[in-house]
Amino acid sequence: MLEMANVYHRCHRAKPITNEDPPPIEITGTNVTGRKFMVLNDDCLRKILNMVNRVDLSSLLEISKFYNYIRLKAIIVELFSRKYNVCHLKNDVKTYDEAQRLLSNCGPLISHISFQRLDYTNVDGEHRIFKAMIQNCSGTLKSLQVRRYTFEANNAKPVFPNLRKLDLYACRSKNNASHLFARCNSLIELSVSYDNSYAAPNDDHIFRHTFPELELFTGGLNSENFKKFIARHQKLKAINLLSDCEPVAILPLITDNCIDLKKLTIPSDGDNNSVEYEIAVKNISRLMCLEDVTIIGTLRINTLIPQLSQLPLLKELRLEGENLCSTTLSALSQLKMLEKLEIYALYGYIDFNPIADLCSLRKLSIYKRGN
Repeated sequence: MLEMANVYHRCHRAKPITNEDPPPIEITGTNVTGRKFMVLNDDCLRKILNMVNRVDLSSLLEISKFYNYIRLKAIIVELFSRKYNVCHLKNDVKTYDEAQRLLSNCGPLISHISFQRLDYTNVDGEHRIFKAMIQNCSGTLKSLQVRRYTFEANNAKPVFPNLRKLDLYACRSKNNASHLFARCNSLIELSVSYDNSYAAPNDDHIFRHTFPELELFTGGLNSENFKKFIARHQKLKAINLLSDCEPVAILPLITDNCIDLKKLTIPSDGDNNSVEYEIAVKNISRLMCLEDVTIIGTLRINTLIPQLSQLPLLKELRLEGENLCSTTLSALSQLKMLEKLEIYALYGYIDFNPIADLCSLRKLSIYKRGN
């Protein structure tokens, strides 16, 4: 209160109120000087409102709209857009009612929303929040992260047409709700991952759609819908496959369709002694634009290295697996063009001498476990 009073005395303009000024407003608890709140000039109002949290600021915006305080509304909109345009609902609000009011008052001013359950016993509450997001943020939201939510078909039409980034974790769809993201034609980045304790990996509704501007994908699934999804998205620049998919089935689709790919993450294959696996891995040499590769798991690196050596633009390589050994490092000596190399989970004694032959290497990171 004292700080607000000091701000008032520093910023108060002495000129009288004219007929052009809006009616003065007193805000309970801040009017410590006994004077009218709207007598303050714009700079003073900004300093005071900058102390207010996002929930209270949204309430003030509601008041300014109701009483048509145009100057106060303009300052709040400016401040909220700059300071609170990123919203993590679980951290920024305490109840579903607060979240709904925040979205109703300031939804169009929010560019990023992270949404997950506030109360695991209140399913109706989370549906109200998602409905409020659709009603107030659908046309303006740029980034959306959703955790452990079940999409319902009672949302009648596709939403979020201007979304550029979508991150779904352990989400499900019911009653043919797959259409919700069907018109996200501006989407550039998509991440879809699963948690078997909540969402079954066969819930692949998102992969039924085509996103014409998609460049970065993280996820993966052993399903026909996902295979068709990869084949349709030929503009992809980065693909990070997770452990829910098998490289044997997906790599041929990537090498046949995503020829402009620059970044690729490959998980371990369950049966990496198969002939199909060797064929799939060898096709990586067709991705001539590839610059960054990450290999996760016990993938047979000796099968893959000769193919990577044929990629003229490859600059970065990460190896993450429990069975990496000196033989792996010997194979890496073929990659003369590497500039950055990261190796994780090495065990026992390792001979690093072969890496000395990588004449272009600028950065080397080694994370070793055991003695």
